[in-house]
Amino acid sequence: MKLAILSALFVAAASANTLKLYPMAAKIMKDSNTGRLDFTVVDESDNVSTTCSATWDIGDNSARATNKWYPCSNPDFSLNLPKGASSIESFSLTMSHTLNDKVKTGETSLNAHDGTGNWVCTKPGHTAGTSEECGLGQNIVVNVY
Repeated sequence: MKLAILSALFVAAASANTLKLYPMAAKIMKDSNTGRLDFTVVDESDNVSTTCSATWDIGDNSARATNKWYPCSNPDFSLNLPKGASSIESFSLTMSHTLNDKVKTGETSLNAHDGTGNWVCTKPGHTAGTSEECGLGQNIVVNVY
């Protein structure tokens, strides 16, 4: 009985500090060389979810680009590309969620060349007007603090 209670507390504590991202897709638009990222995020501590999107100039790693925060549909959530995104095949993503006046943030990286098959890219893209598209093979869990 005590083991079951401790296990339940451990699971609750672990999920209380995670954001789940899915389904995530990125594409590069041919005409403008613009990157676009779209996904849903769920805070597993309170089950609040929202959609997030970002667009940027591929190759722009300037301070302006790396310091920009993109608000999600629910403005309590936002995302940032802390190292820019010169390629949709490999980049880092920072998520932020404000809840009860406390800000939780966490970072993850996506890499189509890491051998895991979690982030899969195709050239040319399947969608008309895209030169490349990438998508998740599974959900991403981001630990937030």
